[in-house]
Amino acid sequence: MTNSGPYDFTQLDRFTRAVGHQPSVYEFAQGWAVNRFDRSAIDKVAERGMLPLISWEPWNYQRRSKIASLAGDQPAYRLSHIINGDYDGYIRSWAMGVKSLPYTIAVRFAHEMNGNWYPWCVFTNGNSVGEYVRAWRHVHDIFTRIGARNVIWVWSPNIVWNNSANLAELYPGNSYVDWIGLSGYYGTPGTLRYKPFDATFSQTIAQLRRFTNKPLVITETGATNVNGLMAHWITQMFQQLPAHKDIIGLSGSKRSASSTGRWPIIRRLLSRSGPGSAAAFTGWNGDRACGRC
Repeated sequence: MTNSGPYDFTQLDRFTRAVGHQPSVYEFAQGWAVNRFDRSAIDKVAERGMLPLISWEPWNYQRRSKIASLAGDQPAYRLSHIINGDYDGYIRSWAMGVKSLPYTIAVRFAHEMNGNWYPWCVFTNGNSVGEYVRAWRHVHDIFTRIGARNVIWVWSPNIVWNNSANLAELYPGNSYVDWIGLSGYYGTPGTLRYKPFDATFSQTIAQLRRFTNKPLVITETGATNVNGLMAHWITQMFQQLPAHKDIIGLSGSKRSASSTGRWPIIRRLLSRSGPGSAAAFTGWNGDRACGRC
């Protein structure tokens, strides 16, 4: 996943050269206030032999508050507006566009809903827990009625933490979800604390397995190279992945650390400080590590 998405493949090409492996999935975001359905952009990903995985975000990302506590405050994009049909025209335009594609795409709709940093999150913007499921099903039902069945629906919470929402209450149901996606970063921004892959994701996976057996995808992860530990983390991650037989893929995030505070895999792999990380990724790429990713 890169900031530029399908509009500039420079980072993708550099990553592929660095690790000797082209990803099988390319993840990018599309915001409801800014991005209309653009077949040409999606086609560019498919033409490269990658599955387009679209993080479909109901908000105006260009007007996101720089104050963290207000980041999810966009009343126009409360879940109730989606439920009440205010965006049905926009949703239908995407459904009809997707239906016209001669290939399958994955849609990661309204991810990390168990947080408070997006307008669709249940702890912000006047939303409630029950509204998230209703909004998801409303969007999904429109695609179904139009006949856009070439979609892999990816329900993607953030990994759980103290006092976070009960994921079971936010799950739309097995008939509405194809894959489970997870966001989880290796460490905490601003600290030197590192946790292994298992420690980062296992608690959340255990909770998920109480109510669904859908395949898992790590849809966002990353790390810094603080103290030169990135190569160790990447090697350790691929060593631990085979134990998780239900994880079918992993997406590394190339995010701008200055704008999100998150810690990317790809950014460091492409920097001059990360040759060891690139070598670790090459030595433990998905084909070798788990045979599925």
